[in-house]
Amino acid sequence: MSNRAKFRALPIDGAIMGRIKKYGLTTTASTAGRTTRVLRNREEISNVTARYVMYDVANLDTRTRRLLGLSDAKRNTKFIAAASREGEEPPAHAVGKGASKIKDDVPEIAFAGRSNVGKSSLINALTLSSVARSSDVPGKTQSLNFYSLGERIRLVDLPGYGFAFAKQARVETWNELMDRYLTSRPNLKRVYIVVDARHGLKASDREMLAFLSKYGETQCAVILNKCDCVNPNDLARRAYLIQEELRYTKRARTLVLMASTSTGAGVTEIAREIYAMALDSPDGADALEDEWEEGEEEEEEYVATERGSGTSSNKAPHKKTEFYGGEWKPGQKKSKKFTPAPEAAGRIDGRGGRGGRGGRGQGGRSGRSSGGGRGRGKGFTQGVPGSS
Repeated sequence: MSNRAKFRALPIDGAIMGRIKKYGLTTTASTAGRTTRVLRNREEISNVTARYVMYDVANLDTRTRRLLGLSDAKRNTKFIAAASREGEEPPAHAVGKGASKIKDDVPEIAFAGRSNVGKSSLINALTLSSVARSSDVPGKTQSLNFYSLGERIRLVDLPGYGFAFAKQARVETWNELMDRYLTSRPNLKRVYIVVDARHGLKASDREMLAFLSKYGETQCAVILNKCDCVNPNDLARRAYLIQEELRYTKRARTLVLMASTSTGAGVTEIAREIYAMALDSPDGADALEDEWEEGEEEEEEYVATERGSGTSSNKAPHKKTEFYGGEWKPGQKKSKKFTPAPEAAGRIDGRGGRGGRGGRGQGGRSGRSSGGGRGRGKGFTQGVPGSS
């Protein structure tokens, strides 16, 4: 039996398939693009989330939205350091504004993986930014790049192992730096191994997992990226196969996370897990906003109860203006930003205008009349409904 036949014979786990369907992990980039255009026409999407339309930002908690800077429309993700040699990690060699305020006890989350599996793209998707430089060329990341979110958590983009367009001496240097970082960094909280969903675990991925299991001191997990390029059944089999391997790996979580940085699908689940390890806001704004949000929810519940008991006014509830396909939806209030084109009125010396059934047109060419129906449009007499 061939390897492909053996792979097809693997069982499909119901829990894994349920997550695939729930998050729409195998939705193609073209389908997500059409969804983006529809939501943009409805004015239900912002410029920030247009690139990752399936990143369900609305379901993130208030603390995470503040961390990402969504509450005040200010991006909080900043590049603070690039370490290509030992000793260049922050806070020693931090760059940019506020470098003096960089602390050494901020939790760090590292992303490792083979070259060109989408580590930098995943960081951009998680932070809803383009702060990490990504490329189709293997080996674009040639240093340990540190990205800070308000100095409450840091995401670390590690160089890819495997083939890279770089000199051998350079590759060996950053591999040694990665080994020291992954085994001796005190504030490293978790290491995510990013794997291409089309190929699964390779020999180099298994070596990294074995290295972290033997020498590492932090928990590691696997993220299947590029899930939009795989059909649902194959993705479920791939995740099941990796899940079974991780059962026998020390310090590895058996739950396999799945995502697509092209569409944003599955990124919400990863974001919740990562940002739960972030430090609390130093000014206590998270707690205050949580209380304010709870108060709003209680007020909405009270209003709904009053409406149900009939004590409130009998006015119909206000309906939000909806759009689809760039067209105004009839029967609803017109938007201030979008006004449908007015109907073309009939012209005396041109085409016939719109009208009811029967009657002759008003213009010179064939068309619909403004008062009557469809006709040849001869003459200048106003069409009369119902006339022949």
